[in-house]
Amino acid sequence: MELLSGLLRNSKRSNDVAMGQKMHVKYIQRIEDYLKKIFSGQTITWAAAFTVTLISVYVFLLAEWVFIITKPSFLSSVNLPEKITILLFAGSMISCICYLLLGFVFFLTSIFGSKLKLEFREGIKLALPAVTLACLGLLLIDNFTYTLFHFGISTGTAWVNPIYLVIFSFLVCVSYKTLAKWGRNLDHLKQFRKYQKWVIPALISITIGLFSVTYKTGSVDIPGMQDPFVADLSSRPNIILITGDGVDASHLSIYGYTRETTPNISRLAATSLVAENAFTNAGHTAGSLISIYTSKYPTSTRVLYPPDILKDADAYQHLPGLLNSMGYNTAEFTTPYFGDAYTLNLQSGFDLANGRVFTQSSVYTLFNQYFQTDEAYFLYELSNRIIDRLRDIFFVKSMSDQTGLIQGRAQRFDDKEKVDNILKLIAAKNQPFFIHLHWMGTHGPIYLPEQQVFSIGKDPASQALDDDDFYDDSLLDFDRGVGKILSRLAESGLDSNTVLVIGSDHNRGWVTMQKIPLIFHFPDTKYNGTRISNIQNLDIAPTLLDYLGVDQPVWMEGSSFLRGELPSRIIFSTGASIPDDSNSNEKVEYVKPPFYQFKFLGIIDCGIGYQLDLDTQKIITTNVIGYTGECVANPVSRDQVLELAKRLFLSEGYDVSSLGE
Repeated sequence: MELLSGLLRNSKRSNDVAMGQKMHVKYIQRIEDYLKKIFSGQTITWAAAFTVTLISVYVFLLAEWVFIITKPSFLSSVNLPEKITILLFAGSMISCICYLLLGFVFFLTSIFGSKLKLEFREGIKLALPAVTLACLGLLLIDNFTYTLFHFGISTGTAWVNPIYLVIFSFLVCVSYKTLAKWGRNLDHLKQFRKYQKWVIPALISITIGLFSVTYKTGSVDIPGMQDPFVADLSSRPNIILITGDGVDASHLSIYGYTRETTPNISRLAATSLVAENAFTNAGHTAGSLISIYTSKYPTSTRVLYPPDILKDADAYQHLPGLLNSMGYNTAEFTTPYFGDAYTLNLQSGFDLANGRVFTQSSVYTLFNQYFQTDEAYFLYELSNRIIDRLRDIFFVKSMSDQTGLIQGRAQRFDDKEKVDNILKLIAAKNQPFFIHLHWMGTHGPIYLPEQQVFSIGKDPASQALDDDDFYDDSLLDFDRGVGKILSRLAESGLDSNTVLVIGSDHNRGWVTMQKIPLIFHFPDTKYNGTRISNIQNLDIAPTLLDYLGVDQPVWMEGSSFLRGELPSRIIFSTGASIPDDSNSNEKVEYVKPPFYQFKFLGIIDCGIGYQLDLDTQKIITTNVIGYTGECVANPVSRDQVLELAKRLFLSEGYDVSSLGE
């Protein structure tokens, strides 16, 4: 019986292999038949192949370049001549790469051409430009359907991928047919035939010429990041930074809220250093996380809201980079687009960022080191836009629905998956490590908590915007996530060698004038209790470095609060939109001078907040809810707000003439 079963299994396996071989042969035959129809025994010269490749590259680049410069982007603050230079630079770079690939294909066909059928010999010449034009068509169609009908590759519905995969395959076929026609028409032109042998050298010379004209080194000196740290890694504590999106201190039981929304965090706080009056420096996730990493104001880094990116030295001056240079294993679990280190151009900081390994971006890192940031990032953005879509339609990795997040549409985030991945990293004990978790389930104005406690009896599908009950339930989810990490640290014995920081990127509804949580738990409980002086997110990095015994770099603008209360000081914050109580959806206007993304400047002195509209110079005054600090005798007055704003922006090189005398 066993022998019979074995024979049957082998027979079935043989049948499966045979069936697979038949399908493979059938698929190859279909490709061959299609290429036969296109070429019909006609050949295309290599000169024509190089020419149509160059045309395809620039058609693709020009369309993407126009798309990027006509919307708010990292190029918004660049003048038109520089934008054209970036286009020509990218064109010459990509053309060079395509020429190298075509040269390699030419080499292979020269050796093995006799073994290949005519259809494949000719088809391989046009594979690169055909796929290039098909990619452009896919981008245009996806943008069109998403803009008009609110569905596209990023929406993630099960039936979308096969449709777009069929569309892409159709576009490749159409591109092949079109390019074959172009190539034959070129070969039939009298002048083209006359100078055919000079076409390829001429194209290569023009491309190299464009590159030499547009190339400008953008390498920067990076002070504070070059000196090696001499450290005994075994004595370095692990660091876990956990931030919740839009978490208000006023809704946390640890800060006196009547509902028990933070049982795990409250237990941790009993032996922690708690900032009673902590504030954000940015009303948006991107600007806030970058201010935490760099300890620089958003007005200094120019990063507030996508598509802002770090440029020049700012891309290398940050806490993750310092820790990485000290031998830390660094990992980021945040959110694509809004808080992703690579998207924001944070270089040499994280070994792993949202599933991407830093070494996978080594080419871009090389570009960023030797070319200007805008040029390098333009190439990076080009590749990301199409690669993300191709990976999605070929079922490799799903895109995120960024527009849906901006518009506040209900959606579940992968917070549980992030926590699971962090637990795996902790279990691996690859020490020392620095991990940043940004919890998105508290992002409003619609909340989809895993468990309904305070909102029990309410329908999540019909909840009002920023419903307090659903918001409090989402905070409970956040606290449970923290609890899981605490439990794993205790189980693995790493709780005695791990610093835990819990905070938030900004207030609920993108407000910056109210308190956010900030808690530091140190393994030796050497530092605990409370701080009542005004603390800001810029202080997180200096405080951690102080604990590690590392001198604070001169470029950090925050201060450590380990040693005691900080002196009275003003807290600055910025936002790309004026928070509107009647509509919590995030509204971000187009980037424009003189302040570009910055719509308002917030100033907090003592327990009073001032919000200055940079367009109208209107000032809104608010009191900080639950403020527990001690106020100085002469806090900032309304009359001083405009002067403080001018002084801050002027120090960072902005044109402040619109702020009046």
